[in-house]
Amino acid sequence: MLRLWLFLVYATLLSTSTLAQLVIRPPVSGTATNDPALRNDLNLVQSQLEVLSSVPAALIQRVVHVADIPSLTATTGSSGLAVHVRDGVRGGNFCYMPSGTPDGGCVFPASGGGVWVRQFRGPARFEWWAPVAGDGADNTALLVSALTSVKSLNVPEGRFCFRQITIPRGCRIGGVAGKTTLVLHPGVVGQSSPNLEQPDQVTGWLNASQDSITIENLTLDLSLNTTPVSAIKSYSTSVNSLVIDHVNFKNGINPFVYHWTSAPFSGLQITFCKFLSGTNAISVRGTSKGRSDVLVDHNKFDDCGGNIIGLEDNLNINDLRFDVYFDCQVTNNTIVNCRAGAGAAGPIPIEYHGVTRGVVSGNTINTGTRGIGISTSQGIVVSKNVITNQSAYAFETSKIRGVSFLNNISTNNPKFIALTGADGGVAFVNRDVLIQGNQVTGTGLSSWNAADPPSAIQSTYNDVIENWTISNNKFVNLEFTESVIMLRGAHVTPGVKSAALSRKIFITNNQFISDSVMTPIQAIVVEGNQVYIEGNHFLRSADYTSATHYQSGGAVVSTTGYISRGPLDDVNINRNTFQFTGTRGSGAFSAVGQYLSFVGQSLCTNLSLRSNHIRGNYRYGIYTDEIDGKTFIDGNEIDAAVQTPYQLSPSVVLRQTLRSHDGTSAPTTGTWRLGDRVLNSNPAPGAVSGWVCITAGTPGVWADLSLAGYDYAGTGSPIGVIAAPVGAIYRDITAGTGRFFYKGSGVTGNTGWREMAQAVSPTLSGTVSFSHTDGIGVRFITAGQASGHWFQSSDPNETFLYTTDAAQTRFELKLGTARSNDATVGLRYITGTLGGGTGVLSIGQASKNLSGWTHGFTRLYNMGVITMTTTPTNRVLIGTQTDNGRDIAQLAGSLSTSAVYGAGAAPTVAAGAGAGTGPTVSIVGTATAGIITVVTGSAPGAGTLATLTFPTAYVTNAPIVVVSGAQGTSLPAFTTSESTTGFSVATTTAPSGSTTYRFSYITIGR
Repeated sequence: MLRLWLFLVYATLLSTSTLAQLVIRPPVSGTATNDPALRNDLNLVQSQLEVLSSVPAALIQRVVHVADIPSLTATTGSSGLAVHVRDGVRGGNFCYMPSGTPDGGCVFPASGGGVWVRQFRGPARFEWWAPVAGDGADNTALLVSALTSVKSLNVPEGRFCFRQITIPRGCRIGGVAGKTTLVLHPGVVGQSSPNLEQPDQVTGWLNASQDSITIENLTLDLSLNTTPVSAIKSYSTSVNSLVIDHVNFKNGINPFVYHWTSAPFSGLQITFCKFLSGTNAISVRGTSKGRSDVLVDHNKFDDCGGNIIGLEDNLNINDLRFDVYFDCQVTNNTIVNCRAGAGAAGPIPIEYHGVTRGVVSGNTINTGTRGIGISTSQGIVVSKNVITNQSAYAFETSKIRGVSFLNNISTNNPKFIALTGADGGVAFVNRDVLIQGNQVTGTGLSSWNAADPPSAIQSTYNDVIENWTISNNKFVNLEFTESVIMLRGAHVTPGVKSAALSRKIFITNNQFISDSVMTPIQAIVVEGNQVYIEGNHFLRSADYTSATHYQSGGAVVSTTGYISRGPLDDVNINRNTFQFTGTRGSGAFSAVGQYLSFVGQSLCTNLSLRSNHIRGNYRYGIYTDEIDGKTFIDGNEIDAAVQTPYQLSPSVVLRQTLRSHDGTSAPTTGTWRLGDRVLNSNPAPGAVSGWVCITAGTPGVWADLSLAGYDYAGTGSPIGVIAAPVGAIYRDITAGTGRFFYKGSGVTGNTGWREMAQAVSPTLSGTVSFSHTDGIGVRFITAGQASGHWFQSSDPNETFLYTTDAAQTRFELKLGTARSNDATVGLRYITGTLGGGTGVLSIGQASKNLSGWTHGFTRLYNMGVITMTTTPTNRVLIGTQTDNGRDIAQLAGSLSTSAVYGAGAAPTVAAGAGAGTGPTVSIVGTATAGIITVVTGSAPGAGTLATLTFPTAYVTNAPIVVVSGAQGTSLPAFTTSESTTGFSVATTTAPSGSTTYRFSYITIGR
């Protein structure tokens, strides 16, 4: 600590006006100036005195120089306010204070009263208090005195012996890194075999049991002691902000650092330290939760045993004990030459127990028992650690949630990640675990603990796993007798079903590689639902021996001997590659297998084996046994080298398999199942690309698949884009606009494509021909109906369009807007009875009610000239387009006919006055022509004989009427009173009474 009392002293004396002139002298020469620290003090005092250069000379006093501390204490305050002591060890610069408490190092009594206070910058020096005893002598009292006086203390270079010391709150003790060694006095005796869970049994050397303590740049050597003693012990209710930095620990029997609290603490930092040859290194314990901010970084541990870095928990373990530690980091540490224990129960070099939010990263661990332990912890990232040569595990885990193992390297460890059983016989759900990007390498078969065969990633009984992802890892030549990944299921003991079920297990995109005779490449899941083993590559180049590694080819979802009643559901083994290039022994080696040992039980449902590639000398390609439920085996490619492609349970309900086959023809040997496919491995353009088995048998019946090089699909048009041979087809699969193209010309270029159909508006280009040979033709039918219409041309001289529905008597062909009669011109034919003279043919524009086709004009043309028109008023115009609005039929020009017949109703006739009294009249004919018969009565006379009335009046003008005698009637007659409604027949000569007269008439309208 820097004590700059000088300025205050001078300021006090300035007020009394008793100061003399200050003489600034250069630093004194002599032995004192050979000490760099003393020289620094002299320069410091001189620079501080120069600050007072603006003070009047009359107010400034001298600096007095003395030889040693006794000379200082003999100096009075009146003889010199500032004193420089030239002693090279204890000397320095002092200021006078009227009062104070001497401490023997920084404060000394002044002659006549008051004290001399040392002025210094930075830490105090241990040697200021008294001459330091050499190696082996006890310096404890001296160190205690110094720590009582100052907050920051440096011990000089050398070896110094101490007994137990308690470091006060807020203190720092340090030295010269690598050159200052504190040696534990051999008289300190620790308790034999202390229980680390009982802090009273642990003997501490440097006891840092207060807040804000720093220990740095020291070597702590316990070599002279033969009993368990911790180099640094923190034992209290709570110890906050303990910093241990650049400290070397040597030759300990107890933990070098023992930190135990009964209440929450914050801030434990151990950085850049070396732990050399100790039974234990760092042990953090206690009975409290809520311990936070622990940093163990860039330390080296060599020849240490026990839990080398242990964040441990003395509390009772239960499902909720995740809150012991928060925000912990164990990073960039190097641990070598660990003192390993026997079997799986040995010490753990790095242990997290009860941690929430933590990082274990960048550590290197070589040798040991269980490299890193993560237990009852959540929110932990374990990344970029290198762990080698452990006797049990690289990582041991238990009761974990939200833990990620990323980009770690594991070499020559019997297990990479072991999920050990939960405590108390209760199945614990270990959820949200990510194992990704790790590289795991071994060297061959290990005989370690045959009762518990090792695996790279293994869960034991009584573990429930949920939402585990094991992806993008590389496993090479592992020392495992059973499998690379073994997820056993949740059982209190083998054969006892657990109440909980593992689910959501993803083993994806990993590499399993083996060129060692005794290493397997399989992944095994023995219980759970929603299991996905997808996108992995299993490669084995080494031989299999006679009976080793039974069922160890690749992915196994349940295996004999490890499960009795654990159900499996929704298991997906898809898109994996299984490759075996070695030779096969006598064992049963399958690439994809599902094995159960209890016959007749419903243990596996919804198994999917799709799109796997299986290559090599396997005994089985796909092996299933005792599956109950829907099983899908689809799209797998199995090499011909596989001895038995399929060994399947009878309960498989869907099986579509795919195997590669060399050749250009369908198989002619072997037993094949319905749906098997064989690919042509060397197809020529235009040859079939493969075959599918359509009838099971030996060799079965095979159908060709599509032609190689002639079947294309893509988005957009192939015109000018896709080069293909003549005869190729192309499907445009663009959503909403799919089209079909045929390569009609252009040889092998990208031209000559002809569009055949389009989803929205079909378009046919070029000369399009439709050929048929069955005499029927093209059929048009409405979806959902049984009948339709045929367009037929079986005779080149005729074309038929007819309906196939015998119940239909009407057939219509309409041209115009669909479903709108007002905008349609149609041809309608209503079927009649053959030979019966019935049936109707209508040509024209249909009305909405279809009762008569009356709207609009219908015209017949000849050489572009209108020859006939029908009008909306039901008139027919021939040779003219001028409608007189009167006549139904209007003809411009002459009419030549062999006969003319009148038509319509007969007119009415009435006798006139000239016919006499009691005449009778009658008429035969129509309004156009006829005969009027008059039988006169008595006293007839000249005048009107009869009056005729037309059944329908002429529209405008009275017609022209011609009348003449008929059948011998010579009585001259003429017409009178011609009108649009009729006319009269009259005579100027009186007829005879009771005589019959007949008159013919013809009417012509005008």
